[in-house]
Amino acid sequence: MNRPIPMSKRVSTPCVGVCALDAAGRHCVGCGRTLEEIGAWPSLDETARRAIMNRLARQSRRESPSRESQSRAPRHRESAR
Repeated sequence: MNRPIPMSKRVSTPCVGVCALDAAGRHCVGCGRTLEEIGAWPSLDETARRAIMNRLARQSRRESPSRESQSRAPRHRESAR
């Protein structure tokens, strides 16, 4: 019988199921990890995994425009055809 895995036993991962490399072949376009990080992931402890996930979250916040600036941006309407 399949039983749910308790939260304390689940492996933390930034994987979003979009596994493809960027044009340079260095980073996953889905989660942002490097090939080295992806390869080492199973052997990393939770502290190391969290450190990588925190770095990825910081990078993501720096690379994406803030919600505030997006809400102030003029909205473009698609023209009716």
